[in-house]
Amino acid sequence: MRHILPAALLTLALHSAFAALPIPGDPSRGAQVFKDQKCAACHAVDGEGGNSAPDLGKRSGRAYTPTAMASAM
Repeated sequence: MRHILPAALLTLALHSAFAALPIPGDPSRGAQVFKDQKCAACHAVDGEGGNSAPDLGKRSGRAYTPTAMASAM
């Protein structure tokens, strides 16, 4: 039982450290996928596009991991 707290703190520290790392990717490829999949029909990016789903430009400033983004979809 006494090992749970140190393990939890280590997990939190590692998660925080990795969450702050930049997400690798090709922004121009992402823009093309966004266009090809017609994401703008529902989503906006910085106010441009649909309004029935979250503005993805506002989310990008946060430290979302690829896993967190995928689970939110």
